Amino acid sequence: MLLRGGTAGSVELQVLNAASEGWLVIKGSVVHPLGSWSFRDHCLQLDEALALAKWIRAAHISKPSPERLSFLEPLLQFEYCEGAKPFVRVTFRSEARPPWCKDEFMPTADNYVDLPIGAAEFERAADDLDSQLKRFTSCMDSSLDTN
Repeated sequence: MLLRGGTAGSVELQVLNAASEGWLVIKGSVVHPLGSWSFRDHCLQLDEALALAKWIRAAHISKPSPERLSFLEPLLQFEYCEGAKPFVRVTFRSEARPPWCKDEFMPTADNYVDLPIGAAEFERAADDLDSQLKRFTSCMDSSLDTN
């Protein structure tokens, strides 16, 4: 899933594999005005990743509910921000934050990227995330069928 914000930066999230108890290993690659970094962590559960795809798809149409999407593991946060041109702010904390950001949890200009909402791009990103998650949802569906 790739979201670009022109000169503001970009955020790419890739589902690498499933870990124990429904956690997904996510590789994140971020381009920020101050530099680039990447992280790899068990930062989303399958249901959270599915909710993120749905939220991104809704964000390009109108204000999604909730406006701020947080997760059990507080490494990522997505927030819809209104204005003349709405945008999504993606905040990175703890292990997902950039190496130059000293505070693990306080949002500062160092640890977030603002991405203008482009309808086609957000739809593509949501479709890509759904596609990445299909292999995990089909495994879960088949395990439910055998019980």
